[in-house]
Amino acid sequence: MEVRTIQDRDGLLEIRESWERLHALDADSGYFLSWPWLNAVFASYPPGRWKVLTVHSQAADGGIIGILPLERRTRWSESSQSFKTELGPAGKLGWAQYTGFICDPKHEDAAIDAIAANLLETPWARIEFKHDGCKRRIDRLLERFPADHYRIADRPQMINDGTVDNLVCPRIELPGGFDAFLQNCTSSNTRQKIRRIWRQFDADDALVINDSTAETFEADLDSLLGLWQASWEPVRGSGSVQRATASYRKVLAHSHAIGAVEICTLRRGKTPLGALCSIVDRTLGHVYFIVAGRDETVQDINVGLLLHTHNIKRAISRGLTTYDFCHGNEAYKFSYGAQEYRLSNVEITRRSGCEISQLDPAHLGEAMRKTIAMLEGRQTEAAKRACLQILPLIA
Repeated sequence: MEVRTIQDRDGLLEIRESWERLHALDADSGYFLSWPWLNAVFASYPPGRWKVLTVHSQAADGGIIGILPLERRTRWSESSQSFKTELGPAGKLGWAQYTGFICDPKHEDAAIDAIAANLLETPWARIEFKHDGCKRRIDRLLERFPADHYRIADRPQMINDGTVDNLVCPRIELPGGFDAFLQNCTSSNTRQKIRRIWRQFDADDALVINDSTAETFEADLDSLLGLWQASWEPVRGSGSVQRATASYRKVLAHSHAIGAVEICTLRRGKTPLGALCSIVDRTLGHVYFIVAGRDETVQDINVGLLLHTHNIKRAISRGLTTYDFCHGNEAYKFSYGAQEYRLSNVEITRRSGCEISQLDPAHLGEAMRKTIAMLEGRQTEAAKRACLQILPLIA
């Protein structure tokens, strides 16, 4: 068993065929571990921000049986007055809804064990396994980290003043027809609401729902994010909302580059009342709801109900099999018949008594740039400590 590290786009291109073969075998991988999406994410970041561990096995004729994409960053710790290397799922560079490993099901345990052995030997201070969708793999990995040298912590993720569990991802397994969805997935009350709202829609000639095209995508995205900003600015503040809007644009660009982003917009005449954005994995038949916005002044029609049922109906008509509301167990998601899917959120911290360095020499460039910034900011004592840490690694 051999673990190799890929740190540049050329290396990534070399394993594309193996990656896609492995991804097709692994039912637990999904869109956010696919080669096209992660390749688009990596293309927008400089070398050094990510790496990919690949496990090669003689039992598989030297082929790849496991892949772990990782984000990496260098942080200055004020408490220890030292640089620390931190690792996390690479997909979080692009706001991945799910993260994890890609494994050959026949060699899953061996692949996880090899990755764990590699991580035990390499320099880092902290690793996050955030929003991992396969608990058995995380559990096996964690078994390899001895408690005397590593601290393992589950990290809950409650939002909205503790009312929403962000580690629950409700999803609907879609039946073969929309009538079957109404009959088998929704309650009698919800079914009546859906039929009533569509009668209202059909009776109003001014109402129309448009699905984005290549020509309308940018305008549709502007409209959606404008509605989202108007709704959330009073709650979160202008600065926070503008930063979030910029992030949405950036991360959706990764999926738009591979043709996976779709927006549906409800209009009355030419006026947008609401819009909903999804990422669509046509290969695996999975729709991921990402963000929606609506005109809060509109009270005569249930915009969200119309857009979600339109999106579900369209997904079913195209033979897609899963409608995923992604993070958050808000009550409205379960009214569509969604079931809970829980994620792991685990952090491993290397204890100070462990002999392995907490700064990866591969990150010396970043550490030196931060040290120069300290000197420019006249943080001379911190810069001195930084130099004392860096010097043995370059001498």
